[in-house]
Amino acid sequence: MSFVIELFVVLEHGHRASLCLARFTQIRGAASSLRKVVDIVEDVCRAKSMLVEDVEKQETMMEVLG
Repeated sequence: MSFVIELFVVLEHGHRASLCLARFTQIRGAASSLRKVVDIVEDVCRAKSMLVEDVEKQETMMEVLG
């Protein structure tokens, strides 16, 4: 399995916010394997309260990635 993780710093009003976006892209291998990796990262981040829980803010941030 090969995949790429891209991290993007979020800017608010031209200044760095204490947020970032991550995009996981599968290069080769089974999609189910990448899904497991994403699930584990999500679980760890949620346990450490590192995820944005506000749905509106999530949607606005994801619009940047297209």
